[in-house]
Amino acid sequence: MDAAFLHRLDQTTARLQSRQEMAVLLLEQPSYFKDLIGIANHPQNKLALKSIWTIEQAMLMDPLCILNYIELFIETLPEKQDDSSLRSIAKIGSIILSNPILKKAFNQLDRKIQMHMVDCNFIWFTEAYRVAVKVHAMENLSQLCHLEDWIKPNLIELIELNYQSQSAAYQARARMVLKRLKKLN
Repeated sequence: MDAAFLHRLDQTTARLQSRQEMAVLLLEQPSYFKDLIGIANHPQNKLALKSIWTIEQAMLMDPLCILNYIELFIETLPEKQDDSSLRSIAKIGSIILSNPILKKAFNQLDRKIQMHMVDCNFIWFTEAYRVAVKVHAMENLSQLCHLEDWIKPNLIELIELNYQSQSAAYQARARMVLKRLKKLN
């Protein structure tokens, strides 16, 4: 990764336009994905959050841009991190699992890597993270039920157990996910 790209990343702000401009630069230099994934997984690095924002925005523009880096992204998923980073990380997981091409690539990954994604999402869903992290983790887990028989009943139980104590946004998403899960055989 060149110094100009890193400098531009350092100058990125939380404003959507700034994040989108950085994503365009990443899409022009897709080989930088590997470096940004590495930076994003080191929360002590001052560029970690900006790296994950950039990856998220790039995927919103072109979901397939991560295709060659899905395995690296998932095998390095952090179990714990700050809410802001995890919201974006969990959202990237949602993009991967909702895109047919990316989900097919995910389903071809080694079982250990797939289960790392399951484990991380259960941690994010059950720990004291903000609603946005929990909602994405809940969605991700609902998309991962096909991997193991125990995922669906545990997810349903956790959703129902925590339903009353959560926010209206959580409850709304929980109702949708529960409805979908109960239709699955």
